[in-house]
Amino acid sequence: MTPQQIEARRAAAMEVIALRRSARAAEARISPDIALEAVPAAFSDEGARRLAAAARFRGRLGARLIRLSGAGAPPWSASPGASAILDMRAEQIESLSLEAGAAMQAPAILGLLKSDEQRRLVEALGRDPAPAARRHGFTESDGADLAWPHADDDPPERLTPEEIAEAVRRSGAQDFAAWLAGQPRAVAARVELLTPPSDAAPSESPEAARQGAALVERIAAAALAPTR
Repeated sequence: MTPQQIEARRAAAMEVIALRRSARAAEARISPDIALEAVPAAFSDEGARRLAAAARFRGRLGARLIRLSGAGAPPWSASPGASAILDMRAEQIESLSLEAGAAMQAPAILGLLKSDEQRRLVEALGRDPAPAARRHGFTESDGADLAWPHADDDPPERLTPEEIAEAVRRSGAQDFAAWLAGQPRAVAARVELLTPPSDAAPSESPEAARQGAALVERIAAAALAPTR
């Protein structure tokens, strides 16, 4: 075996170790909202909040919920996007979802030319979605071309800034749900612990769901790339 082959095997083994550690750590970072739902009713509201915020309780509860879910041991492999998401906090996952939603709603977002409308969109969404719309909505790569209509498409429907903000949230939630549905159970069950419970479902359009899932994977993988 050559030195290069030995080094490649060592690097692969280190990636597996890092992934399994991330999966275990995700179990311990269970969302406070999920932890709060599990606190026995005998606790007072204040006692329940304090218990749900305790790292030791959340770590044990997360491990227990994983066992009950049947997800099994931490994964031995995962996509680059999944590896990145397992290391994310709830607010980072929300940001990822909104970036995907902004890409899908790029025509409406970038069609707001008046500064007052742009300001209203930022206020309604709590962030400026235009950078994500430009970064991910103009590419031809799989998962993003749905965001920008082709020349023969009908013009996008004119929406108010508030309606666009809601569309971004809805599209992002659908995209993330589609990505999650395509993950192995060992990955999906642990990611589900990181965010508050959601009833979001993938788009009813198989093509839109496929493109949305690919978009989430690409954005997440890009967030991981600088550290690899």
